[in-house]
Amino acid sequence: MPVTKEQQKIYNQHLASFRSHQNKPYTLRENFDDFEKEKPEDYVNLMKLERIFNQHSQLNRRYYFEAPYKIYPDKDYFNLQFYTTMAAIKTYSLYMKQINAASPDSPEQLYFINDSLIFIRNFCVENNITLSQYLAFRKYLALSWATHLADHNISIYAFLGFDYLNLSVYDMFFNMPEDERELLLGDIIENYPIYKDNLNKSKRAKHYVIEGLKGINKYIKNNLKSNSDCDNIKATNQ
Repeated sequence: MPVTKEQQKIYNQHLASFRSHQNKPYTLRENFDDFEKEKPEDYVNLMKLERIFNQHSQLNRRYYFEAPYKIYPDKDYFNLQFYTTMAAIKTYSLYMKQINAASPDSPEQLYFINDSLIFIRNFCVENNITLSQYLAFRKYLALSWATHLADHNISIYAFLGFDYLNLSVYDMFFNMPEDERELLLGDIIENYPIYKDNLNKSKRAKHYVIEGLKGINKYIKNNLKSNSDCDNIKATNQ
């Protein structure tokens, strides 16, 4: 079978992480004709990775491929096969904990905050909800934002930004059922005062989070209004 579009994307994400680790320019591969014949082992691993990402959609792929280079900086290269192992999952988990422990003004955390804002914006748009509705939204059994924190989809610093919009994060934490709070938030609750203090003292992150939440709030409202206007036009024309 030819390489799928998703497998091509995975291959190029792997390539980008490797070349970025080397601080070298790179060109993404565009031609995958006969790839399965030229590189059969890589092709098999691409199929495995596609299944892994389909089964674990919460994984942040950029950080997943970046993780081993950050945890083991002396190692030059991690092949595709490595990323199909439990060692890769463990390394990813360690790296996400490392990012969460980083200063809010660190490059890693600022990137994560940016990714978090994009994630929240896209989630609200996909589920047709406002930013304030996101805080009470449950796509499944648990509160979605709590699952997003637990799965490292969003940074704790991005979420703490809701405090600056007069929405108490502390109250949100402790209005949750205790078992759900312990299962999903764990150390976040224990370290909440530290995170809050770090963000308040930050030189860049606090402003970035506040302005970012305001920006995505405006984007989400405009998107909802656009969808509503389209629905009204359709209803009028029927």
